[in-house]
Amino acid sequence: MVHVMSFQLAIFFKQHITRPDQFFSSINDAAGNLFDRMPQIIPLPDEVPPEIPRVAATNQAGTYSFNISLNRLDLTLNISDSPFKEQDGLSDFILKSKLIIKNIPNELDIIRLGMIGNYFEIERLPAMALAKKYSRKDLGNINEFNFRYNKISQEFGYSFNNVFAISNAEINTKGITSEGIFIQKDINNNPSGLPIKKDMLLDIISKKTKDLSTTNLDGLA
Repeated sequence: MVHVMSFQLAIFFKQHITRPDQFFSSINDAAGNLFDRMPQIIPLPDEVPPEIPRVAATNQAGTYSFNISLNRLDLTLNISDSPFKEQDGLSDFILKSKLIIKNIPNELDIIRLGMIGNYFEIERLPAMALAKKYSRKDLGNINEFNFRYNKISQEFGYSFNNVFAISNAEINTKGITSEGIFIQKDINNNPSGLPIKKDMLLDIISKKTKDLSTTNLDGLA
């Protein structure tokens, strides 16, 4: 059985956020103080790459994290250590993602988005199980197996990468380490040079995040 570890939304901007601390305060106030723990404000010099976070915030429950860089923001929902069931978690993630998008200042042009799901499936001999399913050859007693593909789709007037990656791994959840299979699904658009309007972005979120459900995911089954 495939278990959800986390869902992540990444939004990329054409311009740089000049004051990430003020940007965070504005978004968080509009979102009803969703991130209610003290944020970490990281004053980095200008030569540090813009994708490195300048603000890192979480909620008291530790289920949501929010990172703000100069040219992107990242919202992550940690399902594995939360009380959420998968479908409830995905619905809440969509709701919070839309809330944040609606409150992004209009002077920032959104040029790209990414939606990522991370999953885990317990398996006693994961590399051999994956090789049996995905390889056409008998690889014998192997210790590592990786498989990845990208299926490009044309939707909403954009070209979307739909990347699927699967490999054997170890995971530690609540202090327990297990052998199993790590799965990642990464959906992102190729920038067209034109900004994505918020209404369009909300429609994309509504449709494409549903592809992160385990019902639309390949594992060993």
